[in-house]
Parts: sequence; C-alpha cells; structure tokens
Amino acid sequence: MLPERKKEMIETQKRIQKEFSLLLRDTQLHPILVEQLLPLVKKRISHIGIRSFFVSTIYKYVCENAKQEKIKLKEYNNQEHLFTTQLPLVAEIIIAIQYYENQILDGKGGLPKIGEATSDKVHKNLIASHYLKDLLYDYIDTKIFPDDCIKGRIVLRAVRRIFQCVDL
Repeated sequence: MLPERKKEMIETQKRIQKEFSLLLRDTQLHPILVEQLLPLVKKRISHIGIRSFFVSTIYKYVCENAKQEKIKLKEYNNQEHLFTTQLPLVAEIIIAIQYYENQILDGKGGLPKIGEATSDKVHKNLIASHYLKDLLYDYIDTKIFPDDCIKGRIVLRAVRRIFQCVDL
C-alpha cells in the first residue's frame, strides 16, 4: 500500500472513531450495553476500514475532478464533515449490522434447526443488529442534515435501500 494512501486511511479511521465516540456519548448508552451490543462496530472502527475510506475518497475524487473540469459543485454547511466523517461512519455501521445478521443467517451465529431453541449468540446478534439499526437511523435523523429533513430523508432512504438490497 502506498504510504500516502495508508495515511489517508488512518485519518479517516481517526475521524470516524471520534464521531462514534460522540455518538455513544450523546446516546448515553451504559458501558456494559456497549460491550454487549456493539463489539463488532467497535472492532470495525478500531481498524482501517476500506469502506469508510472509499466513501471519503469518492468525495475527494469528485471535488478534484469538478475543479479540473471547472464545474461548480453545490456547497452546503458541513459538507466536508458529511463526506469525510459521517457517511464513512454510516458505511461501517451498515457493514457491522450486516455482519450481525449474516452470522445468524449463515449458521455461524448458531442458528438452530427448526424446532430447536435459539442460541444465546443468535439472541445477542439479533438484539445488537436491531439496536444498531435504531442507533444508525437516529444518528442520521439527528446529526446528518438535522435542519433539513428532506436531505436527511434522502440519506435515510439510501441506507434503507442498502439493507433491502442485501436482504434480497
């Protein structure tokens, strides 16, 4: 990996770690619940994330190309933060939710056969994925375009479509 790319990936990781810490602080979730429900998210954001880096890099790519082509992009408040921090965090949370659910569906999460009792891991993954989705939707609703419900709904709709496409 190129040193400059790795440096940018680490910067993205640090931004989303800070944003996630603020999110947890604002939700005031008890530390025991964080450890029980969110270990996968914490693990994902403790390492360099290719998806979060990809989201941030696409934004930079679009900006650079628009500048070269002398195209004026529409600007709005906190645009840089949205594309280099918030949406990358959203991408990592989506992946964590999908991992929780896929561990159940592919049997790695201890999905029982019909008629058998469900395992503790299935319960834990199911609760974690549901809680995390609620946390994600609340984050989008309150932190991404908090004063512009139309733009916020666009982000929310896109996230829901991602989940629907993966489920299909």
